[in-house]
Amino acid sequence: MAEPPMATVGAGHSAERVVRPRRALRAGLTHAVAVGVAVVLGILLPAIDGGSRVAGDRVVAVLNVLGVGVLSVTALIFSLMFLVVQWAAGNFSHRLALFRTDPLVWRVFAFVIGVLVYSVTAVLAIGSRDTVSVAVPIAALVMAAIAFVLVRRLQLVALRSIQLSHV
Repeated sequence: MAEPPMATVGAGHSAERVVRPRRALRAGLTHAVAVGVAVVLGILLPAIDGGSRVAGDRVVAVLNVLGVGVLSVTALIFSLMFLVVQWAAGNFSHRLALFRTDPLVWRVFAFVIGVLVYSVTAVLAIGSRDTVSVAVPIAALVMAAIAFVLVRRLQLVALRSIQLSHV
């Protein structure tokens, strides 16, 4: 099956060649923003002095588990997802190539990297403090829950794009 002709933008330039650098720039900007916000939150939240307090060593343990857990689940889902999409694209159609350029893919990845960076930054900011604000573990739990929801949504989009009939 022949590929559809590419739309032309100007004198011999395809639309794909013009759009691809912009997408890469937006993906890089999304990752930079997520990491920047994570570093700022990871430094500012442990510095909160008022309100409820939690033992610092327990918070460090929670942050380590959440950071590594979110990263592990995401790595597993991304690897399975790309294998399934690649298999489906090779066997069924070329329209699945659009999935790799879906903004959801790099936004979810950026958010997950942000969760990991927040966890590491907060652990380093806590250091050897006896107690920290309860906002630190709450923020980590909320971010981990959002990351799992986003990863699940990404997985459903990938599986929906295969369009397999019921067996």
